[in-house]
Amino acid sequence: MSEIFREVEVTIDDKKTSIKKEPIKNIFKFNSPPYIVVGATNSGKTTLCLDIIKNFSEECTKIYYVTSTEDNLLNEGKPGNISLIPKVFRRKPTYETIHGIWEDLTRELVAHHYDPNKYIKVLKKLWNESENTDLQTVLKELEDRKESIRKKQENYYKNKKINDLKSKELSTDDSNAFYCECLTRLLVDSASQNDTSKLTLEEMLMLNSLISPKPKNIFILDDVTAELNSLSTQRRTVHYKNSATRVGEAYKNILIDILTRGRHTGSLICMFLHMIDIIPKDQISNLILLDDSSVQKVINSRTFPQDMKKNVISFSSYVFKPEFRYHFLYINRGEQRYCVGKAEIVSDSLEFSDTNTELIKAYDLISQSLENEDIDESDESESEDESDDSLGF
Repeated sequence: MSEIFREVEVTIDDKKTSIKKEPIKNIFKFNSPPYIVVGATNSGKTTLCLDIIKNFSEECTKIYYVTSTEDNLLNEGKPGNISLIPKVFRRKPTYETIHGIWEDLTRELVAHHYDPNKYIKVLKKLWNESENTDLQTVLKELEDRKESIRKKQENYYKNKKINDLKSKELSTDDSNAFYCECLTRLLVDSASQNDTSKLTLEEMLMLNSLISPKPKNIFILDDVTAELNSLSTQRRTVHYKNSATRVGEAYKNILIDILTRGRHTGSLICMFLHMIDIIPKDQISNLILLDDSSVQKVINSRTFPQDMKKNVISFSSYVFKPEFRYHFLYINRGEQRYCVGKAEIVSDSLEFSDTNTELIKAYDLISQSLENEDIDESDESESEDESDDSLGF
């Protein structure tokens, strides 16, 4: 049983600084730059994956767990085993899989971005003019009302002794909020009353975003190193950003794109790696080290600053001890923040949001039906064989 890590004071270059343990939810955050987690085999990566999912599973909207690890049938359902994660959330770490997930996340990002011009375009497709109501007349009335609210609110803020620039900013926000609310209500009502078959996939995603909660996705890539190494020698090409690219290069480009833009997708993204050198160091904002071997990789890197290396060496000597099992060192490079975290072993079933609970049920039901079909076909085949034997063929 591991001991409790208590705050310690460390002297680095004659300067005293302390490091303490923080809860998982104080370390991992949605809308943060992706977390790079480095550690060797048996360093506690699966334990940390499960603990992250457990901490956020009830509030997140989607879960993507990309791993090459198979169920351990001998330990299925036992504490810390991957089988605790429902199969509907698990994916293999192929280029096509990661490309598809990343497209889903970026499409959601675009769909939830308020764009009045797109709203009006969809309204024109949906608008039912059977009642002889002109959409342009309605939009003109909305524009007039929006401007009236802006002027009224600007005078209100000025009377509150707020300076002119700030008054204009606040009044514009108020009028835009009114305009957005009216447009979204018109869109939702029109979609419920009219045929939506003429809308594109992107337009349907936008409509769904108006009645859906803001995305809070968990996207965990459990060791992409092996897949990247295997793809680097393949000569096949794939389409990436409308151009033919060698699959290994495309895979690496997607990882860099995720690192660069991941924080804007409303997601909690974690990449678990054996090797740190496949990731550009200037793209690493959140770094988690699971063991001494990962510390050595930071020390050996030429691109990490010397101050960071000194801190990592000093702090790690207090963290990576046998009595502190499943503890890790967290580095927030932007804030120059260091702390200790601990992954707790998940000992019971995970709890999910209502939507994800229904998704799990649907997936399991379909999987069971497909398995039963396979069994039925197998039985029929055996029956035919037995019949043939009885006829002497």
